[in-house]
Amino acid sequence: MIRPFKSRKKLIRDNKLLNDKITIQIEIDAYKDDLITTLRNILVYKDERLTLQYLKADKLLKDANESLVDRINIQTATDGYKDDMNNTLKSLLEYKEDIIEMQADKLNKHKRNE
Repeated sequence: MIRPFKSRKKLIRDNKLLNDKITIQIEIDAYKDDLITTLRNILVYKDERLTLQYLKADKLLKDANESLVDRINIQTATDGYKDDMNNTLKSLLEYKEDIIEMQADKLNKHKRNE
């Protein structure tokens, strides 16, 4: 079957509709591009945020480790001072016992001489 030619009005109307569809498609593509750009920016922002959180967590962990090392060093020094103090007290007790023995010996000699 042979198709009849379209009227000039109908061709103009079809052409206008086609132009409108193309314009709408171009706008949709532009919105898609904007959406893709926005999503990329969000991903970059999230990546930067995660990096900052990682760096912050890493710094906090390093600070906590340094603090723990400092506390261990302080505790070690304190334990050393305690040991030194205990040794000093032991020496003083031994010295006191020696003095008591010497005084007892003097007292015994004095009693013998009387």
